Amino acid sequence: MAKKFVVDKNEVYAILTGDIVGSSKLTTTQRKKLLGILKKTSQELRRIYKNIVPFEIDIFRGDSWQLFVADPKFSLRIALLFRSTLKGKMDIRGFDSKIFIGVGTINSLPGERVSLGHGQAFILSGRGLENLRKNRMGIDYPAFDKNDYLKLIIELVDVFASNWTVKQSIAIRGALKDWSQQRIAESWEGDELTQQAVQKHLVSSHWSAIESVLNKIEAT
Repeated sequence: MAKKFVVDKNEVYAILTGDIVGSSKLTTTQRKKLLGILKKTSQELRRIYKNIVPFEIDIFRGDSWQLFVADPKFSLRIALLFRSTLKGKMDIRGFDSKIFIGVGTINSLPGERVSLGHGQAFILSGRGLENLRKNRMGIDYPAFDKNDYLKLIIELVDVFASNWTVKQSIAIRGALKDWSQQRIAESWEGDELTQQAVQKHLVSSHWSAIESVLNKIEAT
């Protein structure tokens, strides 16, 4: 039996709050597909990041969701994994999810339903999502005013992510999981894809710059 994760009030965590863009236009079939993708992506992340994503995604109000990330330095990669997976697997032009990362302390997290938690990270994440206007991704944390470079970096990464096509999103999703270009090509659903085509999609989606940003953040 897996050891139950216990929140430490003195530690800093990340809460990702997401909201599906244009969810009111989805058909019943598309909504069902979306729910399945969200849950499968959450399960996949729990396998990849066993101690970093200890709880399943919490979906509420039909089109909103929250995810707990125990180590904040991986929160941007996980946010991008969600966006790229949703954009790629929903296969709807312009489909996306807003995501706001709140980094801070957590006072309580009853049970395993993340949305029932309370604390600084929840407040920053929820408030930040409500205040997102032109951007689709943002971050807030206690030392934000003194060290806001991360906000600027995420704004730039968001510009890239917001313009990913379905095929670029599928390629990025594999790259975020450290898959080789050949493995990404072999895992492609539907049309056959060559390694050269995957490379083209990664270049056009600015993967090299994004990878450098993630490696820098995760090395701190």
